Amino acid sequence: MLLLLVLTALIIATPFGAAGQCLASLSVLILLGFIFPKTVSIFLQDSRFKTPPSWKTALILTVLDLTVTFGLIIFWVTLSALYFPDYLTKLEKLTRETPAGTIEQVFIFISGVIFVPFYEEFAFRGVALRAYEKARSPIYAALLTSFIFALVHGTLIQLLAFIPGSFLLARCVQNRGSWWLAVIPHIVNNGLIFGIFPFFPPEVKEEEPQLMVGILALIIAIIAFAIAAHWLKVFRVKKAEINVKTREFIWTPALMAVIFFGLYMVISTTSEFIAFDIIRSGNL
Repeated sequence: MLLLLVLTALIIATPFGAAGQCLASLSVLILLGFIFPKTVSIFLQDSRFKTPPSWKTALILTVLDLTVTFGLIIFWVTLSALYFPDYLTKLEKLTRETPAGTIEQVFIFISGVIFVPFYEEFAFRGVALRAYEKARSPIYAALLTSFIFALVHGTLIQLLAFIPGSFLLARCVQNRGSWWLAVIPHIVNNGLIFGIFPFFPPEVKEEEPQLMVGILALIIAIIAFAIAAHWLKVFRVKKAEINVKTREFIWTPALMAVIFFGLYMVISTTSEFIAFDIIRSGNL
């Protein structure tokens, strides 16, 4: 139900512009305490919430996470621009660009950098991660929450680009014991998207895509992921963690509703235009 609330808030806020999205994001943070008081109370007592982050770890993780995520975004956007231009055009129309230096951008920045990271991390790398760890295993929990987190963003590019970085954040929270190590990279990531990228000159945003640039970005992303995976020991599971499995049922109607809606959004923004591009290019 918690994930369903977060998804519902994101959907409701979309049509109401920057101020509406900002208000909706704040409302989610407030409503969490009223609708799920026991869950919030347990989370606030969790050792991961109480454990302050190592700022050195947070800094290195943020750099690696951004490298992985943006490297993959550049790769998938480059491929889309070269081979599926109609798909990318549709995504650009769905993503309403916020004019730089306006009050609208201020609202979007407040929502995306202050409110959204906290309630998304509370839901995914906080409550859901703990629940799925107890029901299955730490790696299973990290993979599942990363998949759902990427899925609810609604596009194929985000789904493919967000899973590896999200997995790194989840495993860092598990292995280093601080929830804040997921929050900090999330804030920085959104700060770049909502606070810096809008100021880029139009000619930079519309630069002709080069396949080699995309491939180089992919290679850099893979190297950054490998470094982070080795450093964080993301595929190593502690014996103490293995013993907490309870095999509880996790595929609830609420979770399935979130997954099916995310799949619907990804498919609806992908299939029609990619198929049209393939037919038009004569590859089908």
